[in-house]
Amino acid sequence: MAKLRVHNIAMSIDGYMAGPDQAVDNPLGTGGTRLHEWVFVCRTGRQMFGLDAGDLAESIDDEFIRAGDAGVGAC
Repeated sequence: MAKLRVHNIAMSIDGYMAGPDQAVDNPLGTGGTRLHEWVFVCRTGRQMFGLDAGDLAESIDDEFIRAGDAGVGAC
């Protein structure tokens, strides 16, 4: 049996992880990317996706993203 591990996904305070009309070709649904916008405005989030972080200062969001990756990976 295949196993699936979901890692680093945002959830709104009311429990949503995707918008309405979720589909295979639209996994986050309509407007679902808005839940994840905070990742792309912080230094660590941009670096995680290979984007230029420019002169962004570190924030509590950076600490949160780094903590979520701690201990993940092959030994």
